[in-house]
Amino acid sequence: MGCGSSTAATPSLDAPVKDSTASVKAAAQAPPAAAQPMAGTPAYAELKPAAAAAKGSKTVMILFGPPGAGKGSHAPKIVEAFKIPQLSTGDMLRAAVAAGTEVGKQAKTVMESGGLVSDELVVSIIRERIKEEDCTSGFILDGFPRTVEQAKMLDEVLAGIGEKVNHVVALEVPDAVLTERICGRWVHKESGRSYHIKYAKPKSLPDGAEPTEDNMKDDETGEPLMQRKDDTEQALKSRLEGYHTQTVPILAHYAAVVHKVDADNAPDKVWISIAAALNIDAPAKPEEEAQVKEDPVPAEPAKEEPAAEAAKEEEPATEVAKEEEPAAEAAKEEEPAMEVAKEEEPAAEEAKEE
Repeated sequence: MGCGSSTAATPSLDAPVKDSTASVKAAAQAPPAAAQPMAGTPAYAELKPAAAAAKGSKTVMILFGPPGAGKGSHAPKIVEAFKIPQLSTGDMLRAAVAAGTEVGKQAKTVMESGGLVSDELVVSIIRERIKEEDCTSGFILDGFPRTVEQAKMLDEVLAGIGEKVNHVVALEVPDAVLTERICGRWVHKESGRSYHIKYAKPKSLPDGAEPTEDNMKDDETGEPLMQRKDDTEQALKSRLEGYHTQTVPILAHYAAVVHKVDADNAPDKVWISIAAALNIDAPAKPEEEAQVKEDPVPAEPAKEEPAAEAAKEEEPATEVAKEEEPAAEAAKEEEPAMEVAKEEEPAAEEAKEE
């Protein structure tokens, strides 16, 4: 289905972090990342000891995933499981600007002039943010680092407090699937309610009709829905190319602690894979719990072996019984003679009376 054309967006607080020339060259010249096994596979299990060895006193996690991979759905579950905050560069920049911190003032000046925030400034904001009380047990970074150079700068900040990145979760979805997910997405601007022309259609969209501003209405208010400027096929293609170019070298940089998750599945299956990768106890599905309750625990084979051996020992007796069968047959043949004897008894009695 057509997604329309993209429109150039003006710089804002959501603007991407500036990539220095050195960073771009480093990403382009970086060697290809070694293939990492998917979570849940035997090969993946072999990497867990290395990940555990890298773990410090805090949980320091980086969450990667292209647009539409499901980070927004699964990140809150990870936050709840680990009781640590999710930190996005955009949110941190806005918070620093709103708080009027020294770093925030510098960022505000750059953004108001239409410039891009430098790596050094973003790292400074992260350094200040992770000192806050809610980061005592760790934190999850979303949207940073975007280049190997930024990853190295992050490593230096963490080394300064005796920590290091110990989990990198990469949600992977084929580009073709992402295109369908993103280009079919429409939102209600005021409430943020999201719809999809295939998976979550609004009531106003007739079956088989092409989505337009006239037939895409919010279910609750009846107001028109809209597509984000970067939710178009042309814009998405550019975003995905940038994501792959930047992310692959970073995954190689953190290879020992990378957890690749196949996110081209139903959300509950994706979460089970994430939970397995991070050693989170994911709750079983209702049908799985019922199966556990219905299926009795099988008896251990070892307990049955003595009885089986005893049965084997009794087999000779069975053979003996088979050998005795002819004798039994012979006894049956003698029964008529006994009957004849019984018939002769009256004659004997008569002889006695005579």
